[in-house]
Amino acid sequence: MTQPAFFTGRRGSPLATAATPAGVAIADFTNDGVGDIAVTNNGASTLGVYAGLGSGKFSQRIELSTPPGPLALTTALLTSSGLPDAILTCQLWIG
Repeated sequence: MTQPAFFTGRRGSPLATAATPAGVAIADFTNDGVGDIAVTNNGASTLGVYAGLGSGKFSQRIELSTPPGPLALTTALLTSSGLPDAILTCQLWIG
């Protein structure tokens, strides 16, 4: 089994991530017409969300707990709320 690939934040990036970022998705989670960014943090077992403020600016990261080892991330409309839902996969290591 191959190890998942992770990315490293660029030095000086205004969007700091938690430990071992792995997946990223952009959607309007706050229903304000501005794109928001969600990042899975494999090492921290969290989903970091940055609310878009417009003009290329984002809020401070909001951390949400996830099952251990979040990796891939996508969005879809799964509920009747009309807001995009974040869908993530998590790794399971046995052994």
